[in-house]
Amino acid sequence: MDAILNPVALGVLIGAVACGAVIFRSTRWGIVLTSLYALGANAYLFKRKFASAQETDAICNVSDTINCDVVNNSAASEMFGVPITLLGAGFFAGLLLAAFLAKDDDKKIFQATALFSILNVVYSAYLGLQAYQLGAVCLFCIAIYIANLLLLWGGLKGLKEAGGTLFEDLGKFFGSTAFMVITVVFGLVVLMGGTAWTTEQARLHSSLDVDPTRKPLPTEELERVFHAPGGPVRLDGTEPVYGDPDAPYMLVEWADYGCPHCARAAVELKRLLADNPQIQLRFKVFPLDGKCNPALQPGDGTRCDAAKAAECGHAQGKFWEMQELLFKNQGYFALDELRHMAGQAGLDLPTFDACMTDPATEAAVIADAKAGDDAKIFGTPTIFLQGTHGSSFVQPEGIPGALRLIEAHSAGANMPEPPPWKPPPGMH
Repeated sequence: MDAILNPVALGVLIGAVACGAVIFRSTRWGIVLTSLYALGANAYLFKRKFASAQETDAICNVSDTINCDVVNNSAASEMFGVPITLLGAGFFAGLLLAAFLAKDDDKKIFQATALFSILNVVYSAYLGLQAYQLGAVCLFCIAIYIANLLLLWGGLKGLKEAGGTLFEDLGKFFGSTAFMVITVVFGLVVLMGGTAWTTEQARLHSSLDVDPTRKPLPTEELERVFHAPGGPVRLDGTEPVYGDPDAPYMLVEWADYGCPHCARAAVELKRLLADNPQIQLRFKVFPLDGKCNPALQPGDGTRCDAAKAAECGHAQGKFWEMQELLFKNQGYFALDELRHMAGQAGLDLPTFDACMTDPATEAAVIADAKAGDDAKIFGTPTIFLQGTHGSSFVQPEGIPGALRLIEAHSAGANMPEPPPWKPPPGMH
């Protein structure tokens, strides 16, 4: 009930009803309004793809299940490396302008709306299936799906009112003003948005370079990028290691395989270590499921199974290959799907099957989770850094905070003592 009464959910519903009402009264203006409604949802979700937006929760994140970021960061959220929300924004911007410029009896604008909407509705069904398999609901995605259905209705309704048919004069359709406006605006939006997206990816990559020649942050600013851990950071020596195990700076990460932010961080961390051989990474799992994490309430167990699958990959020397597949296929954690991933990672499947049922495997996952709880982890991913303050661990504010600390230490700066840890609201 709380989810239904959420302001964003109500806004999505009210917006959809308003669009439908306007289509009913004035088809062309209804198409304009519905295009604007869908454009807004696509534009917001595209903006959420940028790293700077990930520092705060999306306004459409209501819970772990009703969560735009889970869907918006999934493998299905991009097509050929381009966010599908950018493609959607381009189309709806074009349709909005084409419908605004058209006349009420222009058959071609209604034909364009209907034909494109058929494709969009089919693709929406595919994306809805992907979201279902992820076990997540994206309110703004639902708004876009509804908009596609409304636009299909509006296009067919407008064609009937104007005395046209869906496939009438297709040769002339491709040369029509409506088609040209939609395609030109689509191209311009995708070009500009794609440039921004490419620039962001390049910036993200360059931001992962440690530059010891860069002027260190002043002490008062450096103190804001890290703090003391909330508890002891314990390693048992079984952790998978990425990079040179003798590198002077050690990052220890706790993450959950069902966490979209963890999947993004995994890519960033590998980029970081590829460019900075003086850093090593050690991984520990913190499943957000009480079935294998004593700090949490029990869930459906799938995240625990994913953690065990990674542990079994580690047992065969294929941890990082298995981890990459798990993060790329979030939501596909049924046992047969995990087994398929194990095969893709090159694991011996009979050995994998035996490992998945071995009590020692679950015990290893629980031990990692317990160690994370002792370190006072309250979210994933969480990283700790050793090397800037002797053998003591500090907790940086994410990867950027760790980089600033390493840069300052590499440059010989006087490292301030870590500020004391403070429990987040609701944690004691």
